[in-house]
Amino acid sequence: MKLTNIFVVADRDDPQQLALRAALDLVRGSNAVIHLVGFVHDAAAEQAKLMSATTARRLKAALIKDRETWLDAAAARHTAVGVTIQTQAVWAKDINAWVNEHVTLQEYGLLVKAGHRSENFVYTPTDWRLFRECKVPVLIARERLRRKPARVMAAVDLGSDQSVQRALNKRVLDSAALIAQQIGAELHIISAIPVSVLAQDMDLIDGRALEARVRRKLASETAALAAQYGLPPNHIKLRAGPPERVIDGAASKLKAALVVMGTIGRKGLKGKLLGNTAEKVLHGNRSNVLALRPDN
Repeated sequence: MKLTNIFVVADRDDPQQLALRAALDLVRGSNAVIHLVGFVHDAAAEQAKLMSATTARRLKAALIKDRETWLDAAAARHTAVGVTIQTQAVWAKDINAWVNEHVTLQEYGLLVKAGHRSENFVYTPTDWRLFRECKVPVLIARERLRRKPARVMAAVDLGSDQSVQRALNKRVLDSAALIAQQIGAELHIISAIPVSVLAQDMDLIDGRALEARVRRKLASETAALAAQYGLPPNHIKLRAGPPERVIDGAASKLKAALVVMGTIGRKGLKGKLLGNTAEKVLHGNRSNVLALRPDN
């Protein structure tokens, strides 16, 4: 993941501009470029029954101009030495569709957006759709990255023998290590040992004993990770339980500024019924969440 060219979705309703500030936290002190995009749309301008074509064009132009003025002011208020902020106002009803059409891995290394919690069964919010479909890694910002205690947590699936998962693990770890170095944070690793809540509640599985067995089995792998990323052994933890709860609990206990994890990008009815771990963490956790797909 490269932090030299970042796409930021501006949010006029966010007085703190968390997405922009998170992007600046990531690239402060570098010669990076931030592309700050503000989306605007008014359905009335696209309904011929409501107004003439000339009036619709004037309305659209006025709204875009207003958004451009606001974007320029926001960029002027949030600056960092060496960082260039480019602004663009875009007329689009579907933010996710526009992003997927215009953002490519070759152009941007990361997309940053402020988080909103409005998901339900019949409505998949933009945050979730970006996790599932965006062509570049997505960071959903909920608070400042550069804060104390400064900790970045990488959530991986240790012990997996699947090549795709192991490759995704490495991308997650490398990205988390890069960001931790950039913002001066400690790096921690968490790996869930999937166990259902029901199995634990009914005492069908001894979680502590299972953790001990898996820890012994993965001793060489965790030792290699500690050496590779320069981590104390206690910065790598394995916990039994539903992955989203394990990750959420570990992030809360650490007060992690950022959770970095992979996402499978499940779509359709299966996605609505099951979701995926990254989306469940996004729903339940207050940390910033960076999601990387195997194909981005």
